[in-house]
Amino acid sequence: MMDILYKRTDGTFVATVNGDPYHVIPGDPLFEQAEIDGADAPFEPVPPQPTVEEQRAQWSAAAVQIKIALDEIGRLDEVETVVAASSRRTQIAWENATSLRRLSPAMVDLTEGSNPPFTDEQLDDVFQLAMSIEI
Repeated sequence: MMDILYKRTDGTFVATVNGDPYHVIPGDPLFEQAEIDGADAPFEPVPPQPTVEEQRAQWSAAAVQIKIALDEIGRLDEVETVVAASSRRTQIAWENATSLRRLSPAMVDLTEGSNPPFTDEQLDDVFQLAMSIEI
């Protein structure tokens, strides 16, 4: 016995068959019946998406990737000048970290100390570029 739980925006169905979870896709012998039974079924709920800040909190890249990305956009020398004038903690982090998090205190110091300071969007772009660099 098949019970349709949800229909999906891609035209497939989430169902149970004999109590077991089942994904009904085109070409499946149950698909035609699912289309009939699921005509009035609700669409599958979309899980909540993380906020921009939650996404940024997850971003991390190898320090070398960050430095290459900054060099590629022409701001590495500027950031290294800021590092030299920053706290000892920031200098140690910049010189020795194997990876850097997007929201780490060192990244905040470096980006706010730059002239002009990096905007959130510019720093996001640096991290996205860095994360795409293969080393």
